[in-house]
Amino acid sequence: MNRKTGEVVMDEKNSIMLNGKFFKNKMVFLFELDNVKILTEYTLHKNSITMEHFTFPQRTIESGGAIQGTDTILKAMSVPVLSRQEAMLKKV
Repeated sequence: MNRKTGEVVMDEKNSIMLNGKFFKNKMVFLFELDNVKILTEYTLHKNSITMEHFTFPQRTIESGGAIQGTDTILKAMSVPVLSRQEAMLKKV
């Protein structure tokens, strides 16, 4: 872990290394596996850790790019959310 930047690498112990970042009490990873993007967030609490996973497809939905008066609206690429999972990890 780089304490200045918060950058961290998680070794999955199976040849997969995930690059992530710390934000105060949160550690966030965004990676792709089998054409699905996965956003994982770990939140450290006093006596537990919350883990959230969001999955997204490769495809994007484009909107924007219109001209309104003298303004050109930026194009936006949205990605639908496929799933969300949450788990509370507690030491026993």
